[in-house]
Amino acid sequence: PGLAGAAFARLRSPVAPVRGRRHIAGRGNRALLLVVASLEEQLHRQAFHDQLTGLANRALFINRAEHALALHRRHLRSLAVLFCDLDDFKAVNDRHGHAHGDSVLRAVANAIYAAFGPPAVTARTGGEEFAVVTSLDPAAAIAEADELQGRSAPGFDPGLTGRVRGAPTDSSH
Repeated sequence: PGLAGAAFARLRSPVAPVRGRRHIAGRGNRALLLVVASLEEQLHRQAFHDQLTGLANRALFINRAEHALALHRRHLRSLAVLFCDLDDFKAVNDRHGHAHGDSVLRAVANAIYAAFGPPAVTARTGGEEFAVVTSLDPAAAIAEADELQGRSAPGFDPGLTGRVRGAPTDSSH
């Protein structure tokens, strides 16, 4: 019956006699509010996260990148934005099938997330495109991206390429 159906079934279950209808209604409303909150959380996750990788999607990435840029401008904090693209990814799908391609995308997503982790925002912005906005110094972000590219599994080169653009971190730039 799904999440909502199970919750509504619990609402119809017999309730021990309690004095006053108000208490019974309040109990039912609390259960209903929990169902609604759970469904809202599920809807939010579906709207702002990539279903395959669990990373932020393009919409959430843009929102968080704009916020990070505003903080950078206001407080001159370090900021780097990285874009990663898997070269010739179509060939992976064509040669090994979509299930394998999906597992490669998940592995790359996990590697990028592990390399930059929170508070950085890692997103899948397109089919085989990823982006990261981080408060690392741009030079450190480039070094981390280079290291990440070198860590691909032995015998497997997904063709990970990266372009890094960093914003200046002090007023002399």
